[in-house]
Amino acid sequence: MNPQAATATTGGDPFALRARGVNEVHVEAAVAPFRAEEANGRLIAEPGAVPELEEVLAGLEPAPTVWQELVVEGGPEGMLARRPVTAHPQGYVYDFWLVARIAERLGA
Repeated sequence: MNPQAATATTGGDPFALRARGVNEVHVEAAVAPFRAEEANGRLIAEPGAVPELEEVLAGLEPAPTVWQELVVEGGPEGMLARRPVTAHPQGYVYDFWLVARIAERLGA
């Protein structure tokens, strides 16, 4: 886990997520670096994301319970979707679907 990324989502404590328990979905598919996270029921990419990622995220319906507390990161080593276990009991299913869709769209 990237401690800086965890810091951004846990209020400064990179181990807070791990202490709560997380679901993680990792896909080994090299993609352009990006980071996206849930905000008000939508997934929002950080500035600088490739247009193809922006298109995938823009095509998703706002769904606060589905995307709750989700963080997705990608780069040359693959993609990782991560959220606290308590955010959605079966969120990993949505997360796998999402990272597979992103990988396909980014040509991985």
